[in-house]
Amino acid sequence: MTQLPQGYPRRLRLLKADDFSRVFSNRCCRKGHFLHVYAKPNQLPHARLGMIAAKKIVPTAVARNFARRIIRESFRLSQTQLASSDYVVRVARIILPQQAVLVREELARLLERAGQCREY
Repeated sequence: MTQLPQGYPRRLRLLKADDFSRVFSNRCCRKGHFLHVYAKPNQLPHARLGMIAAKKIVPTAVARNFARRIIRESFRLSQTQLASSDYVVRVARIILPQQAVLVREELARLLERAGQCREY
């Protein structure tokens, strides 16, 4: 049994605005009910994740943090199966605690589909 990474180190994150802009400029987007996933292939041996939980869409800090926690954990558990791409996950609506399982399933499906995008 392979050991899953136990953290979310800096090398797995999109941190700079330029990184986010490059992903958005690729125009590869997969949309779900709760999330939108944007992707762009990278030259690294691993996938990287960026998250957007806008205050306009998710007004309370508690709800934004909950959404980010679900996204981070789902990414951490599935990162070994993902293509080496940069992914930006945008929260499209408020996620309630009882919807967490649905969101995890949706994110796994969207990440897989977005990973198949080719660079323009």
